[in-house]
Amino acid sequence: MDSNFVIHFSGHDADQHLLNMGQLGKALVGIDTIVNTGLIALTQNRLPKKGERYQLQIKAGEPREGSYELLAWLKDNIAVGLPLVHEVMNAHAKEVLSNWLGWVFKMASGREKEADPHYQELMVFAREMHKDRLTSEEKNREFFLNVLDKVMPAAKDAVAPIGRSAKELSFHEQQSSESPTTTVDVAMADVIRSGEKLVIGDLAPFRVRADGLIRHNRQLKVEHPEADTGFLTCAVSDPVFSEDNNVYIQAVANRAFLDITAKPTRREDGTLKTLTIMDAKIAEADDGENGVTI
Repeated sequence: MDSNFVIHFSGHDADQHLLNMGQLGKALVGIDTIVNTGLIALTQNRLPKKGERYQLQIKAGEPREGSYELLAWLKDNIAVGLPLVHEVMNAHAKEVLSNWLGWVFKMASGREKEADPHYQELMVFAREMHKDRLTSEEKNREFFLNVLDKVMPAAKDAVAPIGRSAKELSFHEQQSSESPTTTVDVAMADVIRSGEKLVIGDLAPFRVRADGLIRHNRQLKVEHPEADTGFLTCAVSDPVFSEDNNVYIQAVANRAFLDITAKPTRREDGTLKTLTIMDAKIAEADDGENGVTI
């Protein structure tokens, strides 16, 4: 086996082939931990022992325009003792890895329905590797949910650059147009970092009043659009946020209303926790209450 998959950062600084070194370091250690734990869990049907390694080598790929890309190489591990396990991993390592990462990041960000197809694919490989040695479906799922709990701190590290020096993180098999790509965007990364049970909604329009911004963290503070009092701190994925005298700076300077397109993140009771803003414009005056002319 000599297989590889792509770790791809895009947006913000990554567009110039740059990433914050500390954030990149945390991300790579996090991804390595998730992969190592998952491959041992899948091939050995147990959690790793302290210091145990499944051979994984991560090498930097050739920089490509509009991204920061790394190749991860999976090399043959003769320590895998069962012939069926070795056979399956030799033939399907990239598919196993792609589905494992897809399942972990979608589960960690509260997208259980989207995660389920990845889990079903993983169980196909698991049944092929372990045949009649697998426990019941219920116990097997309980085991993998336990594995997920173990890698949650690593998942938080893995998304360290997202929303800061990169806009998105994606994983896919190299040179495979049919390979499913798992993309972790700012909204998903914020849910993973929060550790809360949250739900990410679809893109929707909102009207918000700007109150302040933190430029280096790409955050905008706004008056809560669905409550009479309070504020929200929103992540901004809009590329213009990095520009001088952009619409966000203008809105804060004038305490203006913005018409935004954003992904809402809500708590289980439906209350709005935050917004991930994709684009914005100064709201036009309508009834004299919401619009602000600048």
